[in-house]
Amino acid sequence: MRDQVLIQIREDLKLPVDNKRESLVNFQNKILRPILKLQNKAILSYFIRHFNMQSIANLDVAQKKISIQHYVQKKPALKYTLIGFIVGFLSTEELSVVLENKKELEKRITSMLIQRICDQLCI
Repeated sequence: MRDQVLIQIREDLKLPVDNKRESLVNFQNKILRPILKLQNKAILSYFIRHFNMQSIANLDVAQKKISIQHYVQKKPALKYTLIGFIVGFLSTEELSVVLENKKELEKRITSMLIQRICDQLCI
């Protein structure tokens, strides 16, 4: 029941699935991106609560992105909490895929989190 609800609440982003591409890329586009979009407000709120926005106020866009990227990567508790925002919305079967490919998918999730945060805060 839980798995069905989690899958139903995700928006279908209509991203193409390419059977020739790596299965993790398809997993990222079909599963992870919709969850990131669903959790966007919570991710952003949590990040802003832990990041001193005034510290980047006078920086240019490139410097803001670097600052945010370093902050997420240097704060393991923050990074893993943000990853938890995503993993908590996976079905049991999807979670097993993540656990089997933990290192690679953690990198992908972290990269997508940083990109999403930067796209919204580095204006």
